[in-house]
Amino acid sequence: MPEPIADAAPSARPPAQRPSGVRRQYIVDGKTQFRVAGLLVCGLAVLAVVQTVALFTGFQPPAEGQFDGPQVRDLLLRVGLVQFGVTALMALALGILLSHRFVGAALVLRRALQGMLVGDSSQRLTLRRTDFLHDLSADLLRLREHQAQVRDSVAGALARAQAAIEAGDSIQAQAELGLARQTLAPAAPASPAASATQPAPAARAKLLAAR
Repeated sequence: MPEPIADAAPSARPPAQRPSGVRRQYIVDGKTQFRVAGLLVCGLAVLAVVQTVALFTGFQPPAEGQFDGPQVRDLLLRVGLVQFGVTALMALALGILLSHRFVGAALVLRRALQGMLVGDSSQRLTLRRTDFLHDLSADLLRLREHQAQVRDSVAGALARAQAAIEAGDSIQAQAELGLARQTLAPAAPASPAASATQPAPAARAKLLAAR
């Protein structure tokens, strides 16, 4: 019988912790991140167009074609106010638009999760095409379908166990209860070392029969 494999000795030196601001990978969801960045760039482009049009239409030089000191100061003040106003409006619009695509999707997913906690699978998990978090929505949908299958399997096993108990078949009842328990809490896969030290199912059955 092969000897169990010894676990590797833990390292004496703990791994060096990186600063909180340092990340190995900044692009974790390229599709979503580049969509957000693209919307921000589009907002800046619109801002540049508005400022250009405002300069050529609303800030004309005087008739003599030159600005004096107070006129330059007033011009810079008006340009700064217009720039601030347009930037504030663009930031407000983009903030509402981007946050709604995240917050609206998160609200749908949260309602679906709250329904899953009480066994309600009627809450929708579909998001709009322009929303974010589509991958998370698909994962939650698969989880909800898996939970429904587990509930059906456990309910069927318990019903068969109840019928076996009423019929006086304790062996069948124990088998159905074991199936329900295994469905609710599947056994974790054994490590190679543990599987090497444990006998195979056929050998284990022979040992039990010999006893």
